[in-house]
Amino acid sequence: MNIVAAQRITLAHPIKGGMEVQADTLYRGFVARGHHVEIITTSHPTSQRETEEPHLCTHYLPHSDYRRYTSAWWRASYEKLKELVHCGRADVLLSQSAGALGYLRRAHRELRLPAVVVLHASFSEGLHSQWRAAHTRRGLLRFAYTLSQLPLHYVLWRRAAAVAQFVVTTDEGSRDARATLGVDPARLRVIPNGVDTRHFTPSAERRAATRMKLGLAPEAPVAIAVTRLVPEKGVQVALRALATVPALTLLVAGDGPYAQTLRRQARKLGVGARVHFLGFVPREVLPHYLAAADLFVMPTLCHEGFPLSLAEAMASQLAPVVSNLGGIPTAVSSERTGLLVPPGDPEALGRALSRLAQDPERRAELGAAARAEAQARFTADRMVDDTLEALTAAMDNRGRWS
Repeated sequence: MNIVAAQRITLAHPIKGGMEVQADTLYRGFVARGHHVEIITTSHPTSQRETEEPHLCTHYLPHSDYRRYTSAWWRASYEKLKELVHCGRADVLLSQSAGALGYLRRAHRELRLPAVVVLHASFSEGLHSQWRAAHTRRGLLRFAYTLSQLPLHYVLWRRAAAVAQFVVTTDEGSRDARATLGVDPARLRVIPNGVDTRHFTPSAERRAATRMKLGLAPEAPVAIAVTRLVPEKGVQVALRALATVPALTLLVAGDGPYAQTLRRQARKLGVGARVHFLGFVPREVLPHYLAAADLFVMPTLCHEGFPLSLAEAMASQLAPVVSNLGGIPTAVSSERTGLLVPPGDPEALGRALSRLAQDPERRAELGAAARAEAQARFTADRMVDDTLEALTAAMDNRGRWS
């Protein structure tokens, strides 16, 4: 099968979030199963026009910006798609979020190309997340811009949903696509993000080596947060909670514009010595830091879809202490595979962290249950196979919807 994937940001761009990691895992999984993948994306930071690996080619379209969708980029993307169709290198189109939104209907009408759209967040989730980030001038401008574009994007999404053979959501919480976009339930599939549970796995050797490197006692309770450092991800809430749990150390893996503010807050709260800001951690190194921890804390204030970092932590056998928000409760069952806390409530988060910090047997039970859940539901192999099944079904059903 020749799969064309449209997405605005890839791992070659400065932002390397969960969606980009998920997409890269998908494409490499497709190739490993004998398929050919062509990726259409925005311009490369070094002005490269194309990169090619065996059966995996990425086309970076010039004069485009990875930071926003534009009509010009969608037009250029469609021309590249037409070229691939005419060369016999396109059997089905996979749109990551709004990657092909501006031309999905045209591709259906003119090229008769079947399509699958992956929604990483619903309309309401995306809007709510931007509102959470709108307390700075930049955040307010971004939110205002989103509101100004909302009518147009709503129309585009409704039209795209009408012609896509399948719409994939990453969590049950995103099923409001059925109501918002008018998607027929028969065309809606839930495929959670998946991770390599052999790569993200508990390891006594990694644990000991990483703790020694960080100067942590072998049995001291340690929590880790893996996130972009922006206000809406709620790390400031975790710092305030940490002030009430004197025995706990916090690792923060990630970077972003809020980093220096968080460092100052940690010092002001008197927890600076117990917080290790690790900066950006490459994916090949991240399992070492996860293995060193006991708890995974996700104090996000925004409506996530299904966070990839949560699947990675669960696979690493950490007990999750996470916000009861967005798609997170579809992955974590409170008191069975982790603890759910109200978002933005440092007292509740502190109580949950304190409880597990003082009870190694209970956090071990929750960690083991979390890993079992990840192995059953959140593996990369399952994600790749389910997505391939949707793409194959889209080709088989290409004439059913118009």
